[in-house]
Amino acid sequence: MKRHFHSETLLPSKKADGKSTTSREVSTVLVNNLPKSYNLMKVRKVFFNCGVINHIDVTESLDKTYRLARIEFQRYDEALTALTKTLKKIGQNEITVNLLENCTIWITNFPPNYTQRDIKSLFLDHNAVALSVRFPSLRYNSNRRFAYVDVTSTEEADRITAELNDKEVETYRLVVKKSNPIEKSKRSDYGASERREIMIRQLDITKMNEQFLQQEFSKFGEVESITIPANQDPRSRTGYAFVTFAEQSAALDSLKVKALNEKEVSVKLADRKAYIERQKVKAIMQGKMKNDRIISLFPLKDNTSKTQIEEILLEKTNLTHDELEEILLVPDKEGALIILRDSKQAARCSMSLNGCEFQKTVLRCGAVYDLRKQQTGNATRPVTFETTTSSHQKSEQDAGSPRPKLSNEDFRKMFLRK
Repeated sequence: MKRHFHSETLLPSKKADGKSTTSREVSTVLVNNLPKSYNLMKVRKVFFNCGVINHIDVTESLDKTYRLARIEFQRYDEALTALTKTLKKIGQNEITVNLLENCTIWITNFPPNYTQRDIKSLFLDHNAVALSVRFPSLRYNSNRRFAYVDVTSTEEADRITAELNDKEVETYRLVVKKSNPIEKSKRSDYGASERREIMIRQLDITKMNEQFLQQEFSKFGEVESITIPANQDPRSRTGYAFVTFAEQSAALDSLKVKALNEKEVSVKLADRKAYIERQKVKAIMQGKMKNDRIISLFPLKDNTSKTQIEEILLEKTNLTHDELEEILLVPDKEGALIILRDSKQAARCSMSLNGCEFQKTVLRCGAVYDLRKQQTGNATRPVTFETTTSSHQKSEQDAGSPRPKLSNEDFRKMFLRK
């Protein structure tokens, strides 16, 4: 049974300058009855003097007669300042401003291909406006699938939670709960299951056998299983292993182990799948041998899922599910690695995906080397491709003419770096 965390934490966070900030739950306001013509920039202009605005969402009301805005400030006192704008007249509309409290819903187990638009449509089908849909970062665990959704009132949050929880959508049974920011939950990317499994790192490779680990860790309680992954770097003098206990208390007690046979080790609650996947990505990214079956795709936002990548892959190419071996996310490089069954499929896939638009960003597709040298910070802005052009062509481009399209031969050279 998996343990789900469904509370947004109300803990102060430290910024680089040492100033404390609080969570969005206490620094967000809802603006009602904005004119239909109002967009993000116009809303920002009205509230810019209230404080530092982290984020704004603007959406239509259910009856489409006015607009709503969700404004997230940096601090609680700035949100309070925004309340002074209530009853302000904008055109023919008199707006109201309220703190957005106890209006957040946690939802999981929706279909893997669901986007923000799909979740908003789901809420609209139940006569509720989703002001904001926030997916988690997949930077440290690519298998996370849940979202936080803000609605317009506490009553609406209660109603939607009751209506959607346990509802079946495309063979998936939704889990929907009301987020409770007061219930503080320490989040971790390790031990997302029952917290009975530990991961031991920096193990002496000569001591990496089940008998030794059984002897060392059975003193904390009954050991259910021991796993030593086979795909470890043979050149390394250290390795890692997983030990699963019958009881959670035994796993927690074992965390006090700091050394085995006088050698320092690291013992933590484990998320085996996420860790092994990160190790696989690390090996590919640091490897010196070229693998023509692996292509890279970037830039991608850090909450882009494997399912979303697979969808655009199958849509833009003639590949089948069987020809696609694996997708690995590389969030620290704002990209992904796509492993195909053979090099011809990889080349065809690279040519088809390069230059495609995805999430308002132009994608680049190349070899592992291209992702390795990728500069981060590009996932939120369009990407352009450098091509060799004459001065006449450049002047035409500067005047607003479209760039010349790359040929299949250009793509082939980019992929093979020739």
